[in-house]
Amino acid sequence: MFKKKKEGPKSELKSAEEKFQSLIEKRNELNDKARELREERDSLQEKRKELVEERKKVEETRNELNEKTKVFRKRRNELQARAKALIALKQNARKGQHLGIDKEMERLKSELRIAKMRQETAPMNLTEENALVKKIKEMTAELARLEKVAEEQDEISKDISNLDANIDELFKLADEEHQQVVEYLSLIHISEPTRPY
Repeated sequence: MFKKKKEGPKSELKSAEEKFQSLIEKRNELNDKARELREERDSLQEKRKELVEERKKVEETRNELNEKTKVFRKRRNELQARAKALIALKQNARKGQHLGIDKEMERLKSELRIAKMRQETAPMNLTEENALVKKIKEMTAELARLEKVAEEQDEISKDISNLDANIDELFKLADEEHQQVVEYLSLIHISEPTRPY
């Protein structure tokens, strides 16, 4: 029996040592697991930092593109406004034109020839002749005025033709600016990361 007692404390010691070894192994396993989790956490934090940096770069690029887009929009809008102002100017110029001036000038020239022919060929007393001379002077003055108006209208027509070319050019430039706006907007759209909602 005495031997059993000796074996008891040894077996208790051995059992405690085995338990101690098992706890050390468990501790080591937990330490290994903690190390793995720390490494994973550190890796995730590093990845997060990289993604945050990338997001900042994308936002900076987007902001730069937005600024460029604003510039192109502003220029496009200015060009369109100038073109619209020219269109309004053209419409106002056309409103002031006398459309049947050529026909009126031809009619007046014909009446003037008839009046001059009558003065030269028809017998008249002094009062009738004076009235005819006065009428001829009035028709001549009116014809001169109409010729001046016709010249002005020709100039206006040339100016309107120039306005048409300028309007076309302005709208062409505005379209080019608009294409730049569209291009930058598409780049902004591409550069922005998609966000889950």
